[in-house]
Amino acid sequence: EDKSDKGVGFTFRNEFENKETQRFKFREHNIDKTYNKFGLESNEVYRIKVKSSGLYLDHNESSTTDYLVQNKLDLEKKSQLFRVVRINENKYKIVPYDSEVGKAIGTNGANSVNSKAVISEYNDENQHQIWEITPIGNRQFTIESTQNNNYMLGLETAVTTQNTNLVLNSSADTDKQKFYFEKVGIFDIQENDFYELKINGNVLSNDESANVVLKED
Repeated sequence: EDKSDKGVGFTFRNEFENKETQRFKFREHNIDKTYNKFGLESNEVYRIKVKSSGLYLDHNESSTTDYLVQNKLDLEKKSQLFRVVRINENKYKIVPYDSEVGKAIGTNGANSVNSKAVISEYNDENQHQIWEITPIGNRQFTIESTQNNNYMLGLETAVTTQNTNLVLNSSADTDKQKFYFEKVGIFDIQENDFYELKINGNVLSNDESANVVLKED
């Protein structure tokens, strides 16, 4: 590791020679991965942030009832990751990334003001698990119940308290019913394990003749 301002040079070799100079470690960084396009990508994984509180959707599968709540960002918690699955147009299922197969965010069959959002058994036929996710500009979205388009997912009151339940509430132009979807890249890479990096079959390697330079972060 070179601590100088010049950084470390790299070059490409045609083959992997099992040298220390061809081994690299990956570290996770808190990078802003907000998806800034006008829409969502189906089957991709997101963190979902409540605009009014700045906290993230989370859930606790070990509890008796698996309620949807808001919590501070924790990069180690898979319970803050959700996969959005498009049903048609802008209608989606929202599936917990860490949950057992066959679960999705719903309202437990309830369809009334302040009914709490829960993680329940996935069923394509249940409208209470299908949400209309609508872009409203500035990278923000609303999440509307398809059972009753007068109701939206949000906070009952605009609080910043952790473990506060997400509920259905009458639709209104309020920040407690607006969300940011931050796309998360899911890779099968273990932090601090070693990997070789290739581009067009060439292996990235540390070499004096390199013209690719990495600097200390």
